[in-house]
Amino acid sequence: MAHRFILDLFEALQRLRTSLGRLYESAGLNEHKFLVLSALADQAPQPSLATELAGRARVTRSSMTTVLDDLEQRGWVERRRDPTDRRIIRVSLTPDGSAVVQAADQHFRQVCTKLLCGIDPRELPRFAALCKTVSEAGIALSRQATTFNLPRAKRPASARVSADPGS
Repeated sequence: MAHRFILDLFEALQRLRTSLGRLYESAGLNEHKFLVLSALADQAPQPSLATELAGRARVTRSSMTTVLDDLEQRGWVERRRDPTDRRIIRVSLTPDGSAVVQAADQHFRQVCTKLLCGIDPRELPRFAALCKTVSEAGIALSRQATTFNLPRAKRPASARVSADPGS
């Protein structure tokens, strides 16, 4: 029963993620770009370090470069080298980027309200707590549990390669 619940949860979350992604892709937004813009908006007017943004948006540092390239090309963010340490890149939200994140956030809130309209609002805190419990248990388990190893396949004798090239 537990495994069926987790598989159903995976499927539901994947479908939700895909559906939400479709709502924003024509505007040039995806989950990572939205998280980066939101993180920058939370810290505005202070710039953020690119490495910090990668952690907050849950992307690798190399993927962050691609995300920032796109956001910068759209005029939504600005990157500047730190004047005291040229290795450090500081990222700021532009006025256009601020407008985008505000509009996207407002739209996302409306979408979430519609998504959850059939659920009693009093049930939402319990559901959120259950999701958090499952997530934290998954993190703890990934640190403790033995990883899955494939069983060794038994190959028929005819499929085995001989160590002696002359045979």
